[in-house]
Amino acid sequence: MRRHTLTNRLEAALLDFQGAAIRANRLRGPARLAALGEAQAHLDQTRFLVRLATDLGHLSKRQYAFSAERLAEIGRLLGGWQKATAKPH
Repeated sequence: MRRHTLTNRLEAALLDFQGAAIRANRLRGPARLAALGEAQAHLDQTRFLVRLATDLGHLSKRQYAFSAERLAEIGRLLGGWQKATAKPH
């Protein structure tokens, strides 16, 4: 895979994640959970693409470590949001 294509896919996954998170913020109930699930899928895709970029030598180990830490933190926040939304009030 060419570096330009990988960069475009990574950028698209991040923008799709952001869009799903913004939609989730505006929704309630099951619709919010669906949007959060979509955001989770985009986050998973982003993680995969970051690992692929590292394996292909486009990111250093230090850049990968930084990215992985941030993605893990976002994942924890997203998981907490999903749990809070799923709880009956």
